[in-house]
Amino acid sequence: MQCSSAKTDDLSTYRQECLDFISRPKVEVFGSYGNLRYNYDKDSTYLTQEQEKKVKAYSSEDAQIELKVLGLTKMQDTVDFKAEFTQLALNKGYVCLYPESIQVSIDYYLPTIYIASELEKGTCLYDVTLRHERTHAQIYIEALDYFLPRLKKYADALFDNIGVKVITKGESVDNAMADLSKSYHDAVQKRIDAWYKAVEKEQLKMDTIDQYKLESRICQEIEAAENAEEF
Repeated sequence: MQCSSAKTDDLSTYRQECLDFISRPKVEVFGSYGNLRYNYDKDSTYLTQEQEKKVKAYSSEDAQIELKVLGLTKMQDTVDFKAEFTQLALNKGYVCLYPESIQVSIDYYLPTIYIASELEKGTCLYDVTLRHERTHAQIYIEALDYFLPRLKKYADALFDNIGVKVITKGESVDNAMADLSKSYHDAVQKRIDAWYKAVEKEQLKMDTIDQYKLESRICQEIEAAENAEEF
């Protein structure tokens, strides 16, 4: 046990020696959005099935939807993580591995609003559905804008939590570098996954049965009033 403790103390000393020589990594976080697209080829059966998949993935509620879904917003996203690591030779053959830069990019591509094919343009229900889905699209954009600086702050702090890796003679530099890179990547991805799940949960709050019924009732009342004026 004493030998193990001494070795740990030695590595701690070398880690500190490494930290005294190097600078913190440069961290950059980016986001982008594709041009919003509209699709009118899918019917309400397809949109309802897709919405049920989303409910099943992000909510504890029953995935089966009682009413037909007439609109749906899909936002495909990709996460690109890049980190550059280098090494510093220390005394007694020890080597310190550390990140020089970290780049994270979250890109929304093919953002698409789907409007059920059976909805007729110019009708109240079409307009209400389109407005509803555009609100969803805007929420995705605002959520990303809100999250990016917070992800930047989180990624900056990872250096304090994960830091550097010191290896001894005989240890594989490539394997150790891969392990260190994975530690940074997994921490960033975990934070992004939690954010994405939170956004989807918030989006589902707009897609309740009561909300669908309200929008349908509004249009029914408007159409009833318009028909009354004709007589």
